Amino acid sequence: MDRLKRQKKMGFTRTNTLMYLFEQLPQLPDPKDPDQLDELLPWSPSLQQTSREFKS
Repeated sequence: MDRLKRQKKMGFTRTNTLMYLFEQLPQLPDPKDPDQLDELLPWSPSLQQTSREFKS
């Protein structure tokens, strides 16, 4: 299953996910740090919570 289908199945919208990423990426202290980037992946609890908030 590709990422977009997985996100849709989890209740995310492409627009909400991209909005979150574009807001968060510039704020990362080190955008090359894998641990920081992991927090922005679809299965990250912080992204899941944010996506739900955008949908409301």
